[in-house]
Amino acid sequence: MKKLWVFGTSHSAGQCKLKDESISKYDNKFGPDQFLVNSFPKLIHNETEYSVKNFSIPGINHDMQLFFIVTLVGLVKELPDVIIIEHR
Repeated sequence: MKKLWVFGTSHSAGQCKLKDESISKYDNKFGPDQFLVNSFPKLIHNETEYSVKNFSIPGINHDMQLFFIVTLVGLVKELPDVIIIEHR
């Protein structure tokens, strides 16, 4: 199975509540006028052969994202096939 790492903010983490603009209206737990976004890393995991590790942190800035990427690449022996960075 291919490996995918995702680094981003609350959008990648799936913690954004949007009104009538949801990526997926499957998450209709909060009533008809408010949706919880089904994060794109979860969709990629469900719809492809990728094993997804989501390192997204709500509120993180781009510099810290790069710091975490460099740190993890230096520590982990088995690197992912793809890295997605949500640029803000």
